[in-house]
Amino acid sequence: ALIAAIKGHAQAQAPARPPRLILVSTFSVEDPPPTAYSESKRAAEDLVRESGLDHVILRPALIYGPGDDTNTPALVSRMSSGSHWLPAGGATRIQPVFVEDAAAATVAAATLPDIVGQTYRLAGPEPVSVRAYREAVRDATGGRAVVRAIPLGLFGLAAWTLGLAGKAGARQVLLFHRA
Repeated sequence: ALIAAIKGHAQAQAPARPPRLILVSTFSVEDPPPTAYSESKRAAEDLVRESGLDHVILRPALIYGPGDDTNTPALVSRMSSGSHWLPAGGATRIQPVFVEDAAAATVAAATLPDIVGQTYRLAGPEPVSVRAYREAVRDATGGRAVVRAIPLGLFGLAAWTLGLAGKAGARQVLLFHRA
């Protein structure tokens, strides 16, 4: 909703006003089950709300686009060739947001009147499956990876085994796809 407001907002200079704190949190504070990361962001949101400061909280989904040196390049690299495995099911949806939209929303959060104390979700126009998103990245970048589904039970066994070895990442992926 905030992104739409930004695009329709006039480019007029905002009058001078006291500073406003903008907290960039995460969309994942709304996702079950909570993770240590989402719980830390939830705690930060609570501190900001209790601070008495003028504030706006933004909860972006996965941000993608130019300048991203973590998520986007890693995914593009994985989609270049070979096989890319995902837990089967296809029910999990994501709503990635383009970096320019997230930046515009942040500027708007700092300047638009009458939004102090609000929390906004920043997301793309519609939810897509994780598989569809990865296939879109592959197709847009000329990749050749074959996206394959691994049965959830088998993925769970692999995640459990990796967890015993001290690698919790696969377990988090499993929890995300089971939600």
